Amino acid sequence: MSKGKLIDAMVGPNKFATKREAEQAIEIFTDTIKSLTSSGDTVTIRGFGRFEVKQRAGRTGRHPGTGEEITIPAKQQLAFSARA
Repeated sequence: MSKGKLIDAMVGPNKFATKREAEQAIEIFTDTIKSLTSSGDTVTIRGFGRFEVKQRAGRTGRHPGTGEEITIPAKQQLAFSARA
């Protein structure tokens, strides 16, 4: 589902009154998740899931155009785990 479709789904009776309000809510949510996880916190929402930053190890890969072997550096990546 795209962000636009999510906004459309959040507008209606017993939901947000306008698309602008729904968009602002999504922006606030994503900005808050980004700022908390970038400072090293894990964000857990019971019944929904957990957002955390995981360390990915460096590895060797191949350049798709030339087939040349390249080194892919280690990096941090935001991960989401869904909870039932």
